[in-house]
Amino acid sequence: MEAHAAGSDSSSNVKHGKHVQPHNKQRRSRADDKPFEPTRNHSRLQKPFRSGQGTYAAFWDSLSKILLSRRALREFDRRTAQPAPPTHLDRPALPPCPSLDHFVFLRQPHLRREDSIQLKRLARHGGPDLCDLRGYPSSTHAMNSNWPTSSLNHSTTNTTRKKKISPHEPNFQQHLIDHGIYPANRDQKPNNWEEITHRLDQRRPSLLSSRFSEEAFDAFTQAAEGASTESQLMRTAFPMISGNAKIPTQGDMVFNNLGKLTDGSLTKPKPDFWDGSQPRELDIRLRDELGSYISPLTVLDAPALPNLFVEEKGPDGSVAVAKRQACYDGTLGARGVHKLRSFGTDAATVYDNKSYTISSTYHDGHLRLYTHHPTQPTAPGREPEYHMTPLGSFSMTHSIETFREGASAFRNARDWAKEKRDELIRDANSRLMATLDVISKLLANFPPDSLMLGMLRAPISCAFSQTIEGTISLCPIAGEVCRKETKEYSAHPATTSRKGLIKDLI
Repeated sequence: MEAHAAGSDSSSNVKHGKHVQPHNKQRRSRADDKPFEPTRNHSRLQKPFRSGQGTYAAFWDSLSKILLSRRALREFDRRTAQPAPPTHLDRPALPPCPSLDHFVFLRQPHLRREDSIQLKRLARHGGPDLCDLRGYPSSTHAMNSNWPTSSLNHSTTNTTRKKKISPHEPNFQQHLIDHGIYPANRDQKPNNWEEITHRLDQRRPSLLSSRFSEEAFDAFTQAAEGASTESQLMRTAFPMISGNAKIPTQGDMVFNNLGKLTDGSLTKPKPDFWDGSQPRELDIRLRDELGSYISPLTVLDAPALPNLFVEEKGPDGSVAVAKRQACYDGTLGARGVHKLRSFGTDAATVYDNKSYTISSTYHDGHLRLYTHHPTQPTAPGREPEYHMTPLGSFSMTHSIETFREGASAFRNARDWAKEKRDELIRDANSRLMATLDVISKLLANFPPDSLMLGMLRAPISCAFSQTIEGTISLCPIAGEVCRKETKEYSAHPATTSRKGLIKDLI
């Protein structure tokens, strides 16, 4: 519809038979252009449940059992919320209509400017409220047809961007269990359990009565009980437990370089304290191939292959959260150790049911230690299962004797973890060099124009293994080249001798 000026205005705008635009055309008021803002009843309309909203919804769908928590209730409300039917207060109303003559006037081709503005504004927001009419469509249909599309799209975007699930969510533990990661599993003790416990029970000379006095213990209890935050606790009390061993350590940094542990719905871990090895101790080719498992940070000089972790909580912290964090940290550490041990060997032979990783929690004067170790997958094609087993608990503020026991156990655990890291790194470097030596001898028996001569410069994606017709492969590409060249040179006089050499080298 088109609004016309009335009376003298229209006549004054016509000159010599031509219509002239008025110079002082009145603009619409800001109140008329102001977008319609829904009331609180429509806040639920902006959060409809839609399938396929990313990892946040997938996390809840994958749980075999859901515990009652605030996040679970919010997710339940988001999925089950029905849009509230609009009311007459939610829609802009037409001006008062005192008589039927006014409705007759609205059907006329010429409307007053005020009426036109009101009609256009009402039409932009879906028209009048028809919910009370018999046979009117359901509120869901009305919402989909009348509510602004931009609002729905904006709501979906916000829902997709929800934060990932952290250990502060009680269902975090159930998610780990559903993916084969079991916390506090006393039935699956590692085979080297006695070795670890015997090592942790050894006395430390630095904690004898001649070197650690009652005054030092009082200083610890004062620092531990006076700390109000985790950072203060780590800065003042924890160094008295960990000692001053010369071990590469780091803490309070997000593990931003490790691959996802389950389905990508979990936040990245951020341990308060962890021990590792200097990156230079690992061959650079190992670091390149296994970086997403053994290098937790993108910082090049950060400690690698972490296998000892600490999670601390202040006075207001939760023991359950600390335990879930320790389980998460320790599993990532055990996975990295498993990947390094599997490099260059048959994966089935590395499942020795031994632990090479330790995690611990500290809260309200209590220190707890745990072991982590992998076991074989329950079905072909599945990931290994990981078990977290309680190792010991110590009341650090009870007496000086209990402090000596707990501090000795933790310092011994740090030394034991370092010894295991050094052993694992030494063995992995040796296997790598042996592999490269075997491949060098193999390549020397191929003709000069062989494509395999440049494979030493290729990245090592997997360990060498025996393939068809007696060849070995350094990586998938090298394996294909081996197959082609084996067939190509099958008639070569030295083929038989090459096969014999390969078998001898393997």
